[in-house]
Amino acid sequence: MEKKERSKERSEGVEKRLVRGDSILEFHSNRSVVVEGCRGILEYSEGIIRVSTRRMNLRFEGRNLEVISMSSDAIAIEGYILLLAFET
Repeated sequence: MEKKERSKERSEGVEKRLVRGDSILEFHSNRSVVVEGCRGILEYSEGIIRVSTRRMNLRFEGRNLEVISMSSDAIAIEGYILLLAFET
């Protein structure tokens, strides 16, 4: 299977999961994360960022955490991420 076909299939799978209500987290090491399917920020400090998704809340703990980008359904966080907790 060619790289282009795999990318298209992955993109279609992501769209289906988002329609279903799932959230997608994309980590780049422990230095940044993008959360798709985000509904808003619940708590924001240098050491903790909590966000609401459709099915649960996510709590990121670490050092020098900051929201670098946010749209109506996604958020990008950078910093030194030490912990991710799923709160139901």
